Parts: sequence; structure tokens; C-alpha cells
Amino acid sequence: MASIGEALLMAFDLHQSGRWDEADTLYGRILDADPEQADAWHLSGVLAAQRGALVRAAARLGRALALRPAAPDFLVNLGNALRASGRFDAAGAVYGHAATLAAQPGEVLAWLAVWRARQGRLTEAEALAGAVLADAARTSADALHRLGLALSNADRLDPARAVLAAAARAAPDSAVVHGNLGITLRRLGDPLGAEQALRSALALDDGLTAARRELAALLVERARGVVEDAPLLEARRLDPDSPGPLLALALRCHARGEVDAALADLRLAVALAPSEAAALSALAQALNIAEQPFPALALLGWAQRAAPRDPDPPRHAARILQTLRQPDEAADAHAEAERRAPNPRVGADRLLTLNLTDAPPATIRRAAEAWAARHAPAPLYDHSGPRDPDRPLRVGYLVEGFLTHDATCLPLVERHGPGFTPIVYNLCDRPDHPTLPRYRAAAALVRDVAGIANDALAALIHADAVDVLVDGAGFASPGLRFLALARRPAPVQLHYPAMSTTGLAAVDGVVVDDRTLPPEWDGDLCERAVRLPCAYHCTPLWPLPERAEDPPCAARGFVTFGSFNTANKIGDATLAAWAALLDRVPNARLLLKASDLRPTVAEALRATLSGRFGLAPDRLEIRPPTRGYQEHMACYNAVDIHLDSFPYTGVTTSVEAMLMGVPVVSLAGRRILDRYGACLLAAVGLPELIAESVEAYVDIAAALARDRARLTALRQTLPDRLRRSPVMDADAFTASMEDAYRALWRQGARG
Repeated sequence: MASIGEALLMAFDLHQSGRWDEADTLYGRILDADPEQADAWHLSGVLAAQRGALVRAAARLGRALALRPAAPDFLVNLGNALRASGRFDAAGAVYGHAATLAAQPGEVLAWLAVWRARQGRLTEAEALAGAVLADAARTSADALHRLGLALSNADRLDPARAVLAAAARAAPDSAVVHGNLGITLRRLGDPLGAEQALRSALALDDGLTAARRELAALLVERARGVVEDAPLLEARRLDPDSPGPLLALALRCHARGEVDAALADLRLAVALAPSEAAALSALAQALNIAEQPFPALALLGWAQRAAPRDPDPPRHAARILQTLRQPDEAADAHAEAERRAPNPRVGADRLLTLNLTDAPPATIRRAAEAWAARHAPAPLYDHSGPRDPDRPLRVGYLVEGFLTHDATCLPLVERHGPGFTPIVYNLCDRPDHPTLPRYRAAAALVRDVAGIANDALAALIHADAVDVLVDGAGFASPGLRFLALARRPAPVQLHYPAMSTTGLAAVDGVVVDDRTLPPEWDGDLCERAVRLPCAYHCTPLWPLPERAEDPPCAARGFVTFGSFNTANKIGDATLAAWAALLDRVPNARLLLKASDLRPTVAEALRATLSGRFGLAPDRLEIRPPTRGYQEHMACYNAVDIHLDSFPYTGVTTSVEAMLMGVPVVSLAGRRILDRYGACLLAAVGLPELIAESVEAYVDIAAALARDRARLTALRQTLPDRLRRSPVMDADAFTASMEDAYRALWRQGARG
């Protein structure tokens, strides 16, 4: 008869050869004969685990440990059984006990590290991972893989990469291991290594969903730096159910003008992910470009609900609402975007939009000051030292390449006297901008600074020892360049031409006159009101086309009112006033033209004027945007009287009209931007064309329309009156600005 030891060896041989039923029977007989046989309990527990009887396995392994508590292999196998049954905490405790008994192989340490990672004890897990890697040869690929995943999920990406690479070497035919290695490498910012690992995974199993999706996302990222569509097409093949590749392909189509293809891809992307905010927003933008703004707004509403923290849907909605002449709603959308994610550009866009509404000056000042408090950096430079009140001054101008700004700023640079040295900071990123040669010829120094940050710009201005710094764009600056003034790089800092208050404590003054800001309204500004005889100057930059000597009504027999101001300035109150005017002048026509007068907006204007106000369709003409300055200016030859928008009046547009002999009727409002029409008309000696109420606005325009002789006289004399006025007297204007610079400089010198 065989001894217990011999029977145990026979059972183990049966176990190893796969004759599990016979082995299990023999283990049972051994335990019947000797219930204290720890090895039999251990091996029968291992066999039970292999057969999937995990509860039985844990019980038998527990009996083995009760008989031999310090057996590391018993502990490891019990830990494996507990882990396989989902009892991770219990398994971790067993592995931890095994690790304390003696130097253990990497297998034990790997599972212990997994448990530590699950507990959040990540420093210990990383230390154990180092020991596992030192003994990787005795560690299973499964243990390495699980440890690598645990570390990756805990954002311990560097040790995760090393452990997963070891797992891939231990299991070169495992698609899952290679796939998870690729995912971790991508998160680490190693796109080439990630692509190699992911392609290895798909070579082993092309149906591995996680690897296909990850490689597709990687290819979408790579496509941003290449012109070819091939990476995106492969990404779409790999992950046809994801909106990401479709979105990227659609944007490519849009850029190439393939609108129909783009819309098809975007609609499919939304169908694949109807609650994906990025897909909804992209389709909305495409629909807006395709002149479908109202469906675009509906989609953006869904996107806002799908992603309540994403600022982009309300931002996109705000832009569409503004082009649709709904400034109040646009301002609210900008405010919602800023609430979701404070952003200086979004806040600036809201402030610009408020100028299109009836918001009072106090509201705009509070909004500007709140914006500055949130986004403006603290001053960096101190200018408290003594000043020579009469020394020559270095005057810096921030130049952004805007037509309106160039027409006001370039004359200053070209006409400064010997006591003033102009320095231009060119923020325009177009090296071929047509005004740059004139700036370079006139300024003592032109610095091309389009590519530097605002703090670097401030440092450069300070290093150039600028005494007076002038910003001309304010919140309209695409890069918010006037934030450089917040660093206080120059002792004296001004905003001109004025839009409103900047909100910045570091801006000393805003250039105004008694028309744009009557003295009793100085509180509208948080800066000082720097008063000039005329606060606006314009020198035309390009030659004018031939001007008609007579108003068009002389040949047509009816008056044509026109407005070439941007469409977003034309609110319903303005349309109501124009409709009332056309009712007062029955044979008159209305001609509208604007750079932003897109077809949808044009149709909305037609519908409002004809539907709500009853204007006959043949009394309204809407012209599309023109291709160049000469063609644009020639359109004024078709206009008898230019009707200013309100509350936000025209500025450059009003000057253009008068240059072509077209008188302007303007309603003076309460804010600076509402009063430039009044400023210009007063400067050319036509204060009688300034209205103080809507009723007076209609009366003045109607009376002028009936006075054909006066229209003819103005057509012939108004251009010369404008050229002789302060608006176009560049020398006088430059002298008045120099006086203002000097006065501010001397006030600082007096302390």
C-alpha cells in the first residue's frame, strides 16, 4: 500500500497531466486518510481554482494556510483565487502578507502593487513596480499587464509605460497588451510609439475596438499638421461610429469650399453622437456659414444643454445672434459663455456687443471695470521718478492694421513735430498691409510685434523708453493688445479714438470732445476725459472714385435714402424710424449696403420692412458687399441722403458719405459711440442735421429730402467743407494731440 507521500506525488502527476477528475479523487482520499495534510489541501485548492470553483478553492487554500501559515506559495495561490473571484481587497491583504515573509518573486509583488494602486497608495505601488521590473522574468504577462493598467488608470504614466512594455515582451502575441501600451504612450505624448504599439495590436486582432478607436483619435490629431486627408480617411475606417474623424473631415471640406460634403459629414456625426456638444457645435457653425443661422441656433441650444460647462456653444450662438441683429440676446449669450469659463476675449466681445444695445453708460462702465478687475494684470513698471517737463517725448502707437484706425493714427505719425518722436508697434500679421510702407517711412522706429505676447510687448515698450503710449483698438483688438497697458510700460497712456471706457486703471485718459462726451458726462469714464477741439480725425488713405456732381434725385425724380453702416448696428428702432420716414416721403427709396449684410440678414430686413412696416418691395434695394474701396465709394453716387444708424452711429462711414457729397442725418445718443455723427456734423458746420430725438431725426431727413436745391448744393460743396474742417485738418489735429500729450506729461512732472 502506497504511503501518503507517494499518493500525493501520484495525484500531482495526474493533476499536471490534465487528468483532473482522477487527481481530485486522489486528493480527496489523501485528506480522508490524513485531514492534516497541508500540501493536499493546497494542491486540491489550486485544482479547484483551475476548474473555476473559486469558492471551493478559497476554502481549501484557507485550510492549507491554517495548517502552514508561513507558506508563501500557499498565500500567493489563495490571493490568486480571491482575486479571480473579485475579492480584490482580501486578495491584496493576502499578497501583502506573502511579501512580508521573505524575498518574493515579481508575481507576488505585482499583484500586491495592483492592490496598493487600487487603495490609492500610489507611492508604494510605484516602488513595488520597480521591484517587479527587476524580476520580470519570473512574473506572468497577466500580472504585468494588470499592474501596468492599474498604474495607467492612476495617472502614473511613466512606470505604467515600463511595466506595460515588459508585459508586451512577455506576451508578444497579446493584442490587448499592445493596445493598452499604445493608449498609455499616447497619453504620455509619444504619438510615434503609440502608433507603433496600436498598429501591432491591430495586426494581431483587427477587431480590437479600443485600439481602433485610439489609433483613429491619434490620426485625427496628426492630420492637423498635414494637408492630406489620408490620415482622416483611415481614422474614419478604423472608427466609423465616432464623430471625431467625421468632424475633422467636414472642417477640411468647409475650408475647401465643399459645403455640401461638409454638411453631410456633420449631419452623420450628429446622428452618431446626438448629445456630443462638439458635433452639434460644428454642425451649427457649418449651417450658419451655409446661410442657415436659425437651425444653427437650435443646434447650439442643444449643445449648451448637452455640455453645461462648455463655453463654446454660447459663444458661437452669440456671434450668430449679433449678425442677426439681436444684440441683447447676443450679449446674454456672451455672458453665459463667460460664466461657464472666464475668458478675456469672451468678456470683451460682450462689452462690444453691449454698445449695440441701449445699455446706459453706467452699465458699460461697470462691465468694463469688472472685466478689468478679472482679467487685467497688475502694473510691473514704476514711473514715479522726476520728469523734465519740456524735453522731447517718445510717443508709441499700437497699430493693428484696421482701416478706421489707420485713417486716424497714420496722420499723427506722419506729422509729428520735432518735440515728438513716433514709435510704431505693428500688431498686424500681414507683411503686405498697404499702410506699412508709410508707417515705416514716417516713424523713427517700427517694431513688428504681431507674434509676441502682451507681457513681452509691454516689456519691449518699456525698454524703448516710450513716454506716451496710445492704444487705438481697445476691446476690438483681436489679441486684446491694450492689456499691455495694464502693465504700465509708459508713464502716460491714452485710448484714442474712443469707443468707451477701457476699465483699466493704468489708462490715464480717453480722447473726447464736447460733442462726443459733454463735460457733465465725464463720469461715464473711469479714465480722465482728455478734451480736444475735435476728438476725431480722418485722412482718406486711398484715392476716391469720380463723384457725381448732382444728387441722383435730380435725374430719377425721387430721393434715395441710404445706409452703409454695418447691419449689426441696424436695430428694430432704426428700421421703425426709416419706415416712418419713407411714409413721410412717399416716392422715396431706401438703399442698404454693408460688409456684413449676408443673404439671411438681407431677407430678414426685407421681411421686417415689408411685413411689419408695410414698405412696398420696390422701395427697398439691398446691395451685396463690394470687392474694393473704389467700388464701395462709388455706391454713394446712388444715395441722396445717408441715414445714420442709432444708437451706435457711423464714424468712418459718415466721413465716406460726406467725402462723396452725401449729407448725413444723425441721432445724438447718450454714449460716446452714439455721438460721433453729431461730432462730425458739427465739425463740418451742419449742426441742423443732428437730431436729439427719433421724431426730430425723421423730421430733419424728410425736410432735407424735400429741399432739392439744398441737396444739390451740399453735393457740390460738402466734400470741400469736410476737407477744410477739423475732421480732415491733419496738422491742426496733430498739434492738438501733441498739446494733450505734453499737458499730461507735465502734470506727471508736477507730481
